[in-house]
Amino acid sequence: MRDKMVFTKDSMKQKKVAVLYGGMSSERPVSLNSGEACFNALKEKGYNVELIDVGPDLAAQLAAKKIDVAFLALHGRYGEDGCVQGLLEVMGIPYSGSDVLSSAAAMDKETAKILFAAAGLPIVPHIVLNKGEKVPELPFGFPVVVKPNSEGSSFGVTIVKEAKDLPAAIAEAFKYDQVIHVEKFIAGKEITSGVLNGKALATLEIAVAKSAFYDYEAKYECHENRYIVPAPISDELNAKVLHLAERAYKVLRCSGAARADLIVEENATAEKGIYILEMNSLPGMTAASLLPKMASYAGLTFADLCEEILLAAHNLKDKG
Repeated sequence: MRDKMVFTKDSMKQKKVAVLYGGMSSERPVSLNSGEACFNALKEKGYNVELIDVGPDLAAQLAAKKIDVAFLALHGRYGEDGCVQGLLEVMGIPYSGSDVLSSAAAMDKETAKILFAAAGLPIVPHIVLNKGEKVPELPFGFPVVVKPNSEGSSFGVTIVKEAKDLPAAIAEAFKYDQVIHVEKFIAGKEITSGVLNGKALATLEIAVAKSAFYDYEAKYECHENRYIVPAPISDELNAKVLHLAERAYKVLRCSGAARADLIVEENATAEKGIYILEMNSLPGMTAASLLPKMASYAGLTFADLCEEILLAAHNLKDKG
């Protein structure tokens, strides 16, 4: 059972901190931006910090540089899915964010949905397909959203309005994963809520300017999107979204900063019409990212947010 270390600012400033960024996933470009921003923020705060671009030689780099604490600014496979967290556990290096189990559960959308449903959280109707399986008749009709099971930044995601377009969307999703989801398309507001150390920071509506949905281009290359904090929904719905975000965080046993993505239907009430889509255990930390916008609304500068995440790093004490 892991203990939780209470790092102080003074004690952490005596440590050698590495911001782990880059990595080997399709989200590498986003991670490079996240890592550089976090590195600059922590340096501004006075921490002894350096950047490490994560590759197959990560263990050797950590050992050679005598790293005391790792700040994770990784996204996607081999960074957000528990792999790097497991390596750090074995090496006895404290790290920020969620642990191995929580990271793996959040990254695997089907596992997360099973856990959410078991806890009574509302999820979108869907089916799961393994590569090579025949596509069954959909129990919820069209339109649908097709997405890889373990991918981020909307890679491989397609909205399908007609049956004739489904095979191409499935083939696209299978380029990124051996398991994919076909889920009912829910029309409504795309709402996200950042959670820091178990407490929801705010709600945010993503109003996309041009794209049909919030895909990679809309997230990182479009400058016309609007991000409304708090989301323009009733106080009752706002409170419900915050509550669901905190519950999803708790169900997956997340740590540090995470972000819940939800859909709120037009006529939603606190009892019906709000769905949890997924939990991001290592949300983006770029200038265009959503978590920093919600942290700012809650009174935290970007540097403050990075510091809070760092100080909440896991302690790996002797388990004997």
